[in-house]
Amino acid sequence: LLYDFATGLGIPVMVAGHNTMQHGRSEYHVFAQFDRVKDSDKYRLAQMQTGGCNRDGAAIEASVKLMMNRPEDVKLLFVISDGQPNDGQYTGSAAREDIQNIIKTAKRNGIEVFAAAIGSDKDKIKAIYGDGFLDITDLSAFPKMLTGMVKKRILRNI
Repeated sequence: LLYDFATGLGIPVMVAGHNTMQHGRSEYHVFAQFDRVKDSDKYRLAQMQTGGCNRDGAAIEASVKLMMNRPEDVKLLFVISDGQPNDGQYTGSAAREDIQNIIKTAKRNGIEVFAAAIGSDKDKIKAIYGDGFLDITDLSAFPKMLTGMVKKRILRNI
């Protein structure tokens, strides 16, 4: 939905995914790149799968660094998660503090961070992302909720 919304309006968009496999090795995959939008992107996105653990802070930090070099005035980062951060010792308060520090860095660099969550860990994800949290359990309410949050952030930055 986000990809179609952004590309339909000519907004530069990148879609990436991440997981942590054996031996704590994080993998960061870019499925659609800024300035290289292709019709085939939506087919790659439809084939995304979950797997392994998730060290969200590393992936968010990588995305923030890529976005910091972008020329756009308004920069929005959406994290879509089906569970709380979990990779060995990277869980609970340590993971929450790591992500919150990365979000503070993002905000200092003009990047607004949102997290859309599904699943049983929604309360824990909301505790991490605060007012950037989106509950997308009811997808019919998602467009209105998303529009309201994005509008509020854009107007605040103008």
